[in-house]
Amino acid sequence: MLRSVPVSQANLAHSYEVSGDGRMVIGFDWRWTSTNGLQDLSSIIRPRSIAPDSATVLGAFGGRAILLDPSGEVHDVAELLSQQFGLTFPGWQLTDIVGMSDDGTVWAGNGINPQGFPEGWVAVIPEPTSSSLMALAASAWIRRRR
Repeated sequence: MLRSVPVSQANLAHSYEVSGDGRMVIGFDWRWTSTNGLQDLSSIIRPRSIAPDSATVLGAFGGRAILLDPSGEVHDVAELLSQQFGLTFPGWQLTDIVGMSDDGTVWAGNGINPQGFPEGWVAVIPEPTSSSLMALAASAWIRRRR
């Protein structure tokens, strides 16, 4: 069955990715979810990809790489990698995040290297990843419930 989602703006006409479970589709500056329908994300994030949890949007905004978590909270990727996992990128500006491995241990994106040139970056998350990601999700859930 083909399902049509009406759009009112030209930039909503292009889809970029659908989550593995089919519950989310992202485009230029929007997302569609099976529970919330079409949402304008133009003031929050420029989506690039969907995380393996099928609920987190990966992308960029304001020249920095960001994640939009399921509760609607925005996280700066460089800060998140530093605070949660102890990873730093001295002299780098992480400008977007475009993908994440299925197990969450490898993140990739684009940035500006210390010499001032555009270049891709890869972050390999040290173990134990699942408990660290669970702690992040739990902290977001606790903040949302307050």
